[in-house]
Amino acid sequence: MKSALKKLLLSLGTSVIVVACLVHLTWAVLLVIDNPQSATPIHWLFSFVPNRFALAYVLAFAAFASIGSLMDLDKCKMRAFWFVALQQIIMLVSAYGAYHAIRLGAYADGTQVSRVHLCGDQCAFIWAGVVQV
Repeated sequence: MKSALKKLLLSLGTSVIVVACLVHLTWAVLLVIDNPQSATPIHWLFSFVPNRFALAYVLAFAAFASIGSLMDLDKCKMRAFWFVALQQIIMLVSAYGAYHAIRLGAYADGTQVSRVHLCGDQCAFIWAGVVQV
């Protein structure tokens, strides 16, 4: 029974990492193509890395490092953790940005909407940040 639960949790963790990698690679491509700085999940990341090309590099690096952690998971769990650590930080900062938008009742670009609307719109980023940890 413990073995099946361990496999399920490992599979869930792998799925979360893969989805986060896809999100970060998508954001990196969008940052190279245009400047989506007012997009709520990316907005708070600009506080730490204000250059969009540098942020795109950080996001791509975090995604590829996390993919590397999946290949190394069985050999050295501590090394795999360090590969995923940057991605976890990015997810938590994005989750906080989503929470902040809900608390203010406005998107990062200043558009005012109800908190219920924002909660429905941004809860995926909050849950992703929580589950990632």
